[in-house]
Amino acid sequence: MSTKIGNLSELTSILTEKEKRDTRLLAFSRQFKIGQLLKPFSAAKQLKASAEYSAT
Repeated sequence: MSTKIGNLSELTSILTEKEKRDTRLLAFSRQFKIGQLLKPFSAAKQLKASAEYSAT
């Protein structure tokens, strides 16, 4: 039983760290407006995928 509790505790710790990291990354990207910077690349990727799909 203590092994299960230990595993659960470890999993909780890992998920907590992941959530903290995700929150910090989101705050960083908002601070520097990285989403707006990457938006044109996403559009270009979609156009390329669309062109490849229509070519087949």
